[in-house]
Amino acid sequence: MKRKSQALQESLFAYKMVGPMFSVFLLMGLFPILYSFYVSFLNWRLNIAAKPKVIGFGNYVKAFSDQIFLQSLPKTGFFVLLIVTGSTVFGLLFASLLNSKYIKRKEFFLLLSLLPWAVPRVVGGLMWKWIFDGNYGILNFLLKQFGLINSYKWWFMESTWKALAMAAIVEIWRNAPFAGLLCFTGFQNISVSLYEAAELDGANAAQRFFYVTLPGIKIVLMSVLILLTTWGLKTFDTIFIMTGGGPGTNTMITYMYIYQQAFNYLNMSYGSALGYIFTVIILLMILLYYKTFNRDNT
Repeated sequence: MKRKSQALQESLFAYKMVGPMFSVFLLMGLFPILYSFYVSFLNWRLNIAAKPKVIGFGNYVKAFSDQIFLQSLPKTGFFVLLIVTGSTVFGLLFASLLNSKYIKRKEFFLLLSLLPWAVPRVVGGLMWKWIFDGNYGILNFLLKQFGLINSYKWWFMESTWKALAMAAIVEIWRNAPFAGLLCFTGFQNISVSLYEAAELDGANAAQRFFYVTLPGIKIVLMSVLILLTTWGLKTFDTIFIMTGGGPGTNTMITYMYIYQQAFNYLNMSYGSALGYIFTVIILLMILLYYKTFNRDNT
């Protein structure tokens, strides 16, 4: 009986310790999610004094006839594809170099790879905006010095896809070191005996990479792809700083459009509905990764 009483007291103490943090989570995390979901079924605009009314799925139906929203989806897909592909490829190259026996001071390069993460996102965005600037950008200066262009170019005015590619470079610069660090960590878990066996079988460096290294870091690589895809889909500050979604709606990716509806046009209900539609798209992308991964393992 005494033991049961002591166990009960310990349980109550544990609940008391966890309770405040759990309450903060409910207040700051769960409540906004549930409330914004409720708001998505209203016609609530902050710039209209009328009392919001329930309109059911009206905002969701409107989204699928909104041309700007629909056009933002392929732009976002292209943007994310560049980010995921570029960050993964450069991350694997960086991890392979670190894992090479020819690199001695690995700690120095690991520390150096953290610099893009140490730079605040706003500062990084402004820095790259100046690099790409059409009047005094260093990119134009270097390209002209090497005779690759005849005159300075406004890269973000050239075309939608070129502007998105330029913005994707910024995200690749920021995310590739992270992908490289995770892949490098995965490399450490691959047994050296596997490489030795492959080498004895006559496998060259490329074959060892594709048939030993990549299968050995499959779980790590899947985590990298999921994180990069999620971050890419939720990219906002880079586009906001560099183009603002313009010119016109040329670089209006989905996350930027949701922000515009909610905070520029003050259409909170429609912005919330777009946010939930986009959340479903993100979840479907993650599910697709998991399905692909599980299929390869069966």
